[in-house]
Amino acid sequence: MLRTKSGFTLVELMVVVAIIGILAAIAIPNFQRYQARARQTEGKLMLSSVYTAEASFVVEQNAYTSCLASIGVAPDGTNRFYTFGFSNGIAGGATCGNPNAVCNSINFNPVTTCGAPAAGLTHFLATRSSNGLAFPTEATLAGGAAPNNGRVATLIGAGAGNFFTVIAVGHVSNNAATDAAGDQWSINEGRNLVNYAPSL
Repeated sequence: MLRTKSGFTLVELMVVVAIIGILAAIAIPNFQRYQARARQTEGKLMLSSVYTAEASFVVEQNAYTSCLASIGVAPDGTNRFYTFGFSNGIAGGATCGNPNAVCNSINFNPVTTCGAPAAGLTHFLATRSSNGLAFPTEATLAGGAAPNNGRVATLIGAGAGNFFTVIAVGHVSNNAATDAAGDQWSINEGRNLVNYAPSL
């Protein structure tokens, strides 16, 4: 008796492999983009928490502060892609409304929670990211060293202590070449959330 043999030819297998390769080439980059956008939520939530804390603080003290410890802001957990806060230079060099003192010393009297500007008081370093990311200096932020369009983390305004801009910077794309400067967000006292140096 003759038996009918069935199976795949080499050409058919190669066609299937080619189709899978094409689909992967399209799907993987899109997945990575969606993943990076999801990670951006972390930075936006961090800035929103700072805004809420600052809004409560100014009611009590009649001034904003760059001391995150004073307003009770801290990262939630350790799985972070963003670093956020105010720069050490700004926090130590400006004076803020009432009382007239360096920004990092504004706190609920008589409790003192802040000393000299430092990581953990004015900003938090990301513990997990595609690149080890230190908090940027004013000179490396988009817009340069001076407060350009509210982009630099500062408390200096027409009325000292009545304005603030806090920033969040993170590596979210897992691609150091395209994300060298980091994904940079800011929020100010008017709750204006801006992605002023997008990496996506």
